Amino acid sequence: MNIAIAIIVAMVAMVTSGVAVTAKWQAIPGSLTRISKGRSGVWGVNRRGNIYKLNGKSWTRIPGNLEHISSGGSSVWGVNKHGHIYRDAGHNKWQRIPGSLTNLDVSDNGHVWGVKKNQDIYRWTGKNWQHIGGKAIQVTVGPSGVWIVNRANNIYYRKGTYGDSNTAGSGWIQISGNLKWISSGRNIVVGVDSGNNIYYREGMRAPRPTGTGWVQIPGKLMQIDIYGDEIVGVDTGHVIYKFPVSGFPTTAKKTVGWFPVERDVVIEWDLESTPLEIKSSELGSNDNVLYVTFYSAWGMFAGGLWLDLASPLYSLQFCTSFKKFAVNPPSTADKVWRITLTRTEGVRVVVHCNEVEVLNILLSQSCTETKWSKYWNRLVTKMKFRKADSASDYYRAQPVDGGWSDYSKWGACSVGCGKGTTTRSKTCNNPPPARGGKDCGGEAVESKECMNKAEFPGSGSTPVPMVAMVTSGVAVTAKWQAIPGSLTRISIGRSGVWGVKRGSKVYKLNGKSWTRIPGRFDHISSGSSVWGVTRRFGSLFYRDAGHNKWQGVRGYLFSNLDVSDNGHVWGV
Repeated sequence: MNIAIAIIVAMVAMVTSGVAVTAKWQAIPGSLTRISKGRSGVWGVNRRGNIYKLNGKSWTRIPGNLEHISSGGSSVWGVNKHGHIYRDAGHNKWQRIPGSLTNLDVSDNGHVWGVKKNQDIYRWTGKNWQHIGGKAIQVTVGPSGVWIVNRANNIYYRKGTYGDSNTAGSGWIQISGNLKWISSGRNIVVGVDSGNNIYYREGMRAPRPTGTGWVQIPGKLMQIDIYGDEIVGVDTGHVIYKFPVSGFPTTAKKTVGWFPVERDVVIEWDLESTPLEIKSSELGSNDNVLYVTFYSAWGMFAGGLWLDLASPLYSLQFCTSFKKFAVNPPSTADKVWRITLTRTEGVRVVVHCNEVEVLNILLSQSCTETKWSKYWNRLVTKMKFRKADSASDYYRAQPVDGGWSDYSKWGACSVGCGKGTTTRSKTCNNPPPARGGKDCGGEAVESKECMNKAEFPGSGSTPVPMVAMVTSGVAVTAKWQAIPGSLTRISIGRSGVWGVKRGSKVYKLNGKSWTRIPGRFDHISSGSSVWGVTRRFGSLFYRDAGHNKWQGVRGYLFSNLDVSDNGHVWGV
């Protein structure tokens, strides 16, 4: 056991609903791959399978070898590398339990659930293992019930297990999100995803055991457990941490634009221009009614929608009695509903659930009640969530994601002659993002290679075609003309036009021909005098206009220099 790791305290601030919540992650000395906390204490195993129990601030080695361990109310359970199951029998002895599992979890009430290598799920009855339908790679049982994650990292809650009761439950309810490890605490569930990000489930209570949403906690862990008011976990480096649950916010409005639902409160809402989105959570027997009604500017009834999520059925008030959806809503407990009302071809109501269109009806063809038009033809400017609504948690206006305009025409080539680039652009205004919608993805500017039909100046004396250059809105015309000869460097100044060619030979332009000047340079500059550099030796020379000899200068310039007509020299 490595106990040389210093205790590290990292202060992290989380801001939700405008409230900053400060909590401490504290490293616990030691190194573990699995950790569990329960009424039987804090237990763990390291990468060698050695078993440890935390006593105060130090770890005590316990005889045995396990890969997975779970601390519960009356005992500690574990699984070794062969899948054999053991239970702590006291006095540092382990009792072999029939069966084979890859991991398990035991609650404070002594309920044990586990999964096998083939991902089958089992529950310990006290005498044998009861097979439970479904597939999972990890299971947890605790005060918030039984939860699992499968190979795809999908999350499920076992209906009827909230409160850590002695029951097998009655079916799985899929929960939004993706996790690879999960732990059930008191009115809270915590977990980590494939990126080792940490989350907890908020809004959990007996009438709504699946909660209302996930909230991220700062930090990184690969495995996690929760008991009472504390989370424990290990990271990918096998460092052990603990975190107080009291550091969490009790509620959080996590998404821009979402507002908590208040019943029987009139809300200003133009439904025709602003589709309504509602976030709900339901279990079938309790939170299964979504009920919202609409009103005109004068407060007169203008229709309403009742959704029975358990059946599932819908009813448009003063239009239809309860009917089945055209398409059944997704089975996940967490849902986002979108209600749209249009009048382009008569009154039409469209309902989406998690982006699946479940209802699309033209009232003039679907309503069976004769008074429907009296109410539904009124313009909707207000709405109200009714007291009978038990499923709605948050509402917002449907966000509008930004869309790109068409591209502009390609611009001019970046060079007057030869190979260059040209660009075109588009704007995120079709439509512009609104109400918390996403900006347009990708780049607004696109470029490609272009070739101007004019040719580079060559070694001949034929003038190239004329090029137009636009600067500050003024068109300027100029002619490129090739000068006979071949050089690697050229300079023009008060001392004339000088150059060097391959082989470092020096030339001066006299009229239309080049005169060879004694000396060899790799770089040359013409100003009030002429200066040159030889890279091989790093030597620096200059000559005055009235002399034909080069004068050496102290110092070394290994690359290049430049001299002005006033005789100022700079170099690198």
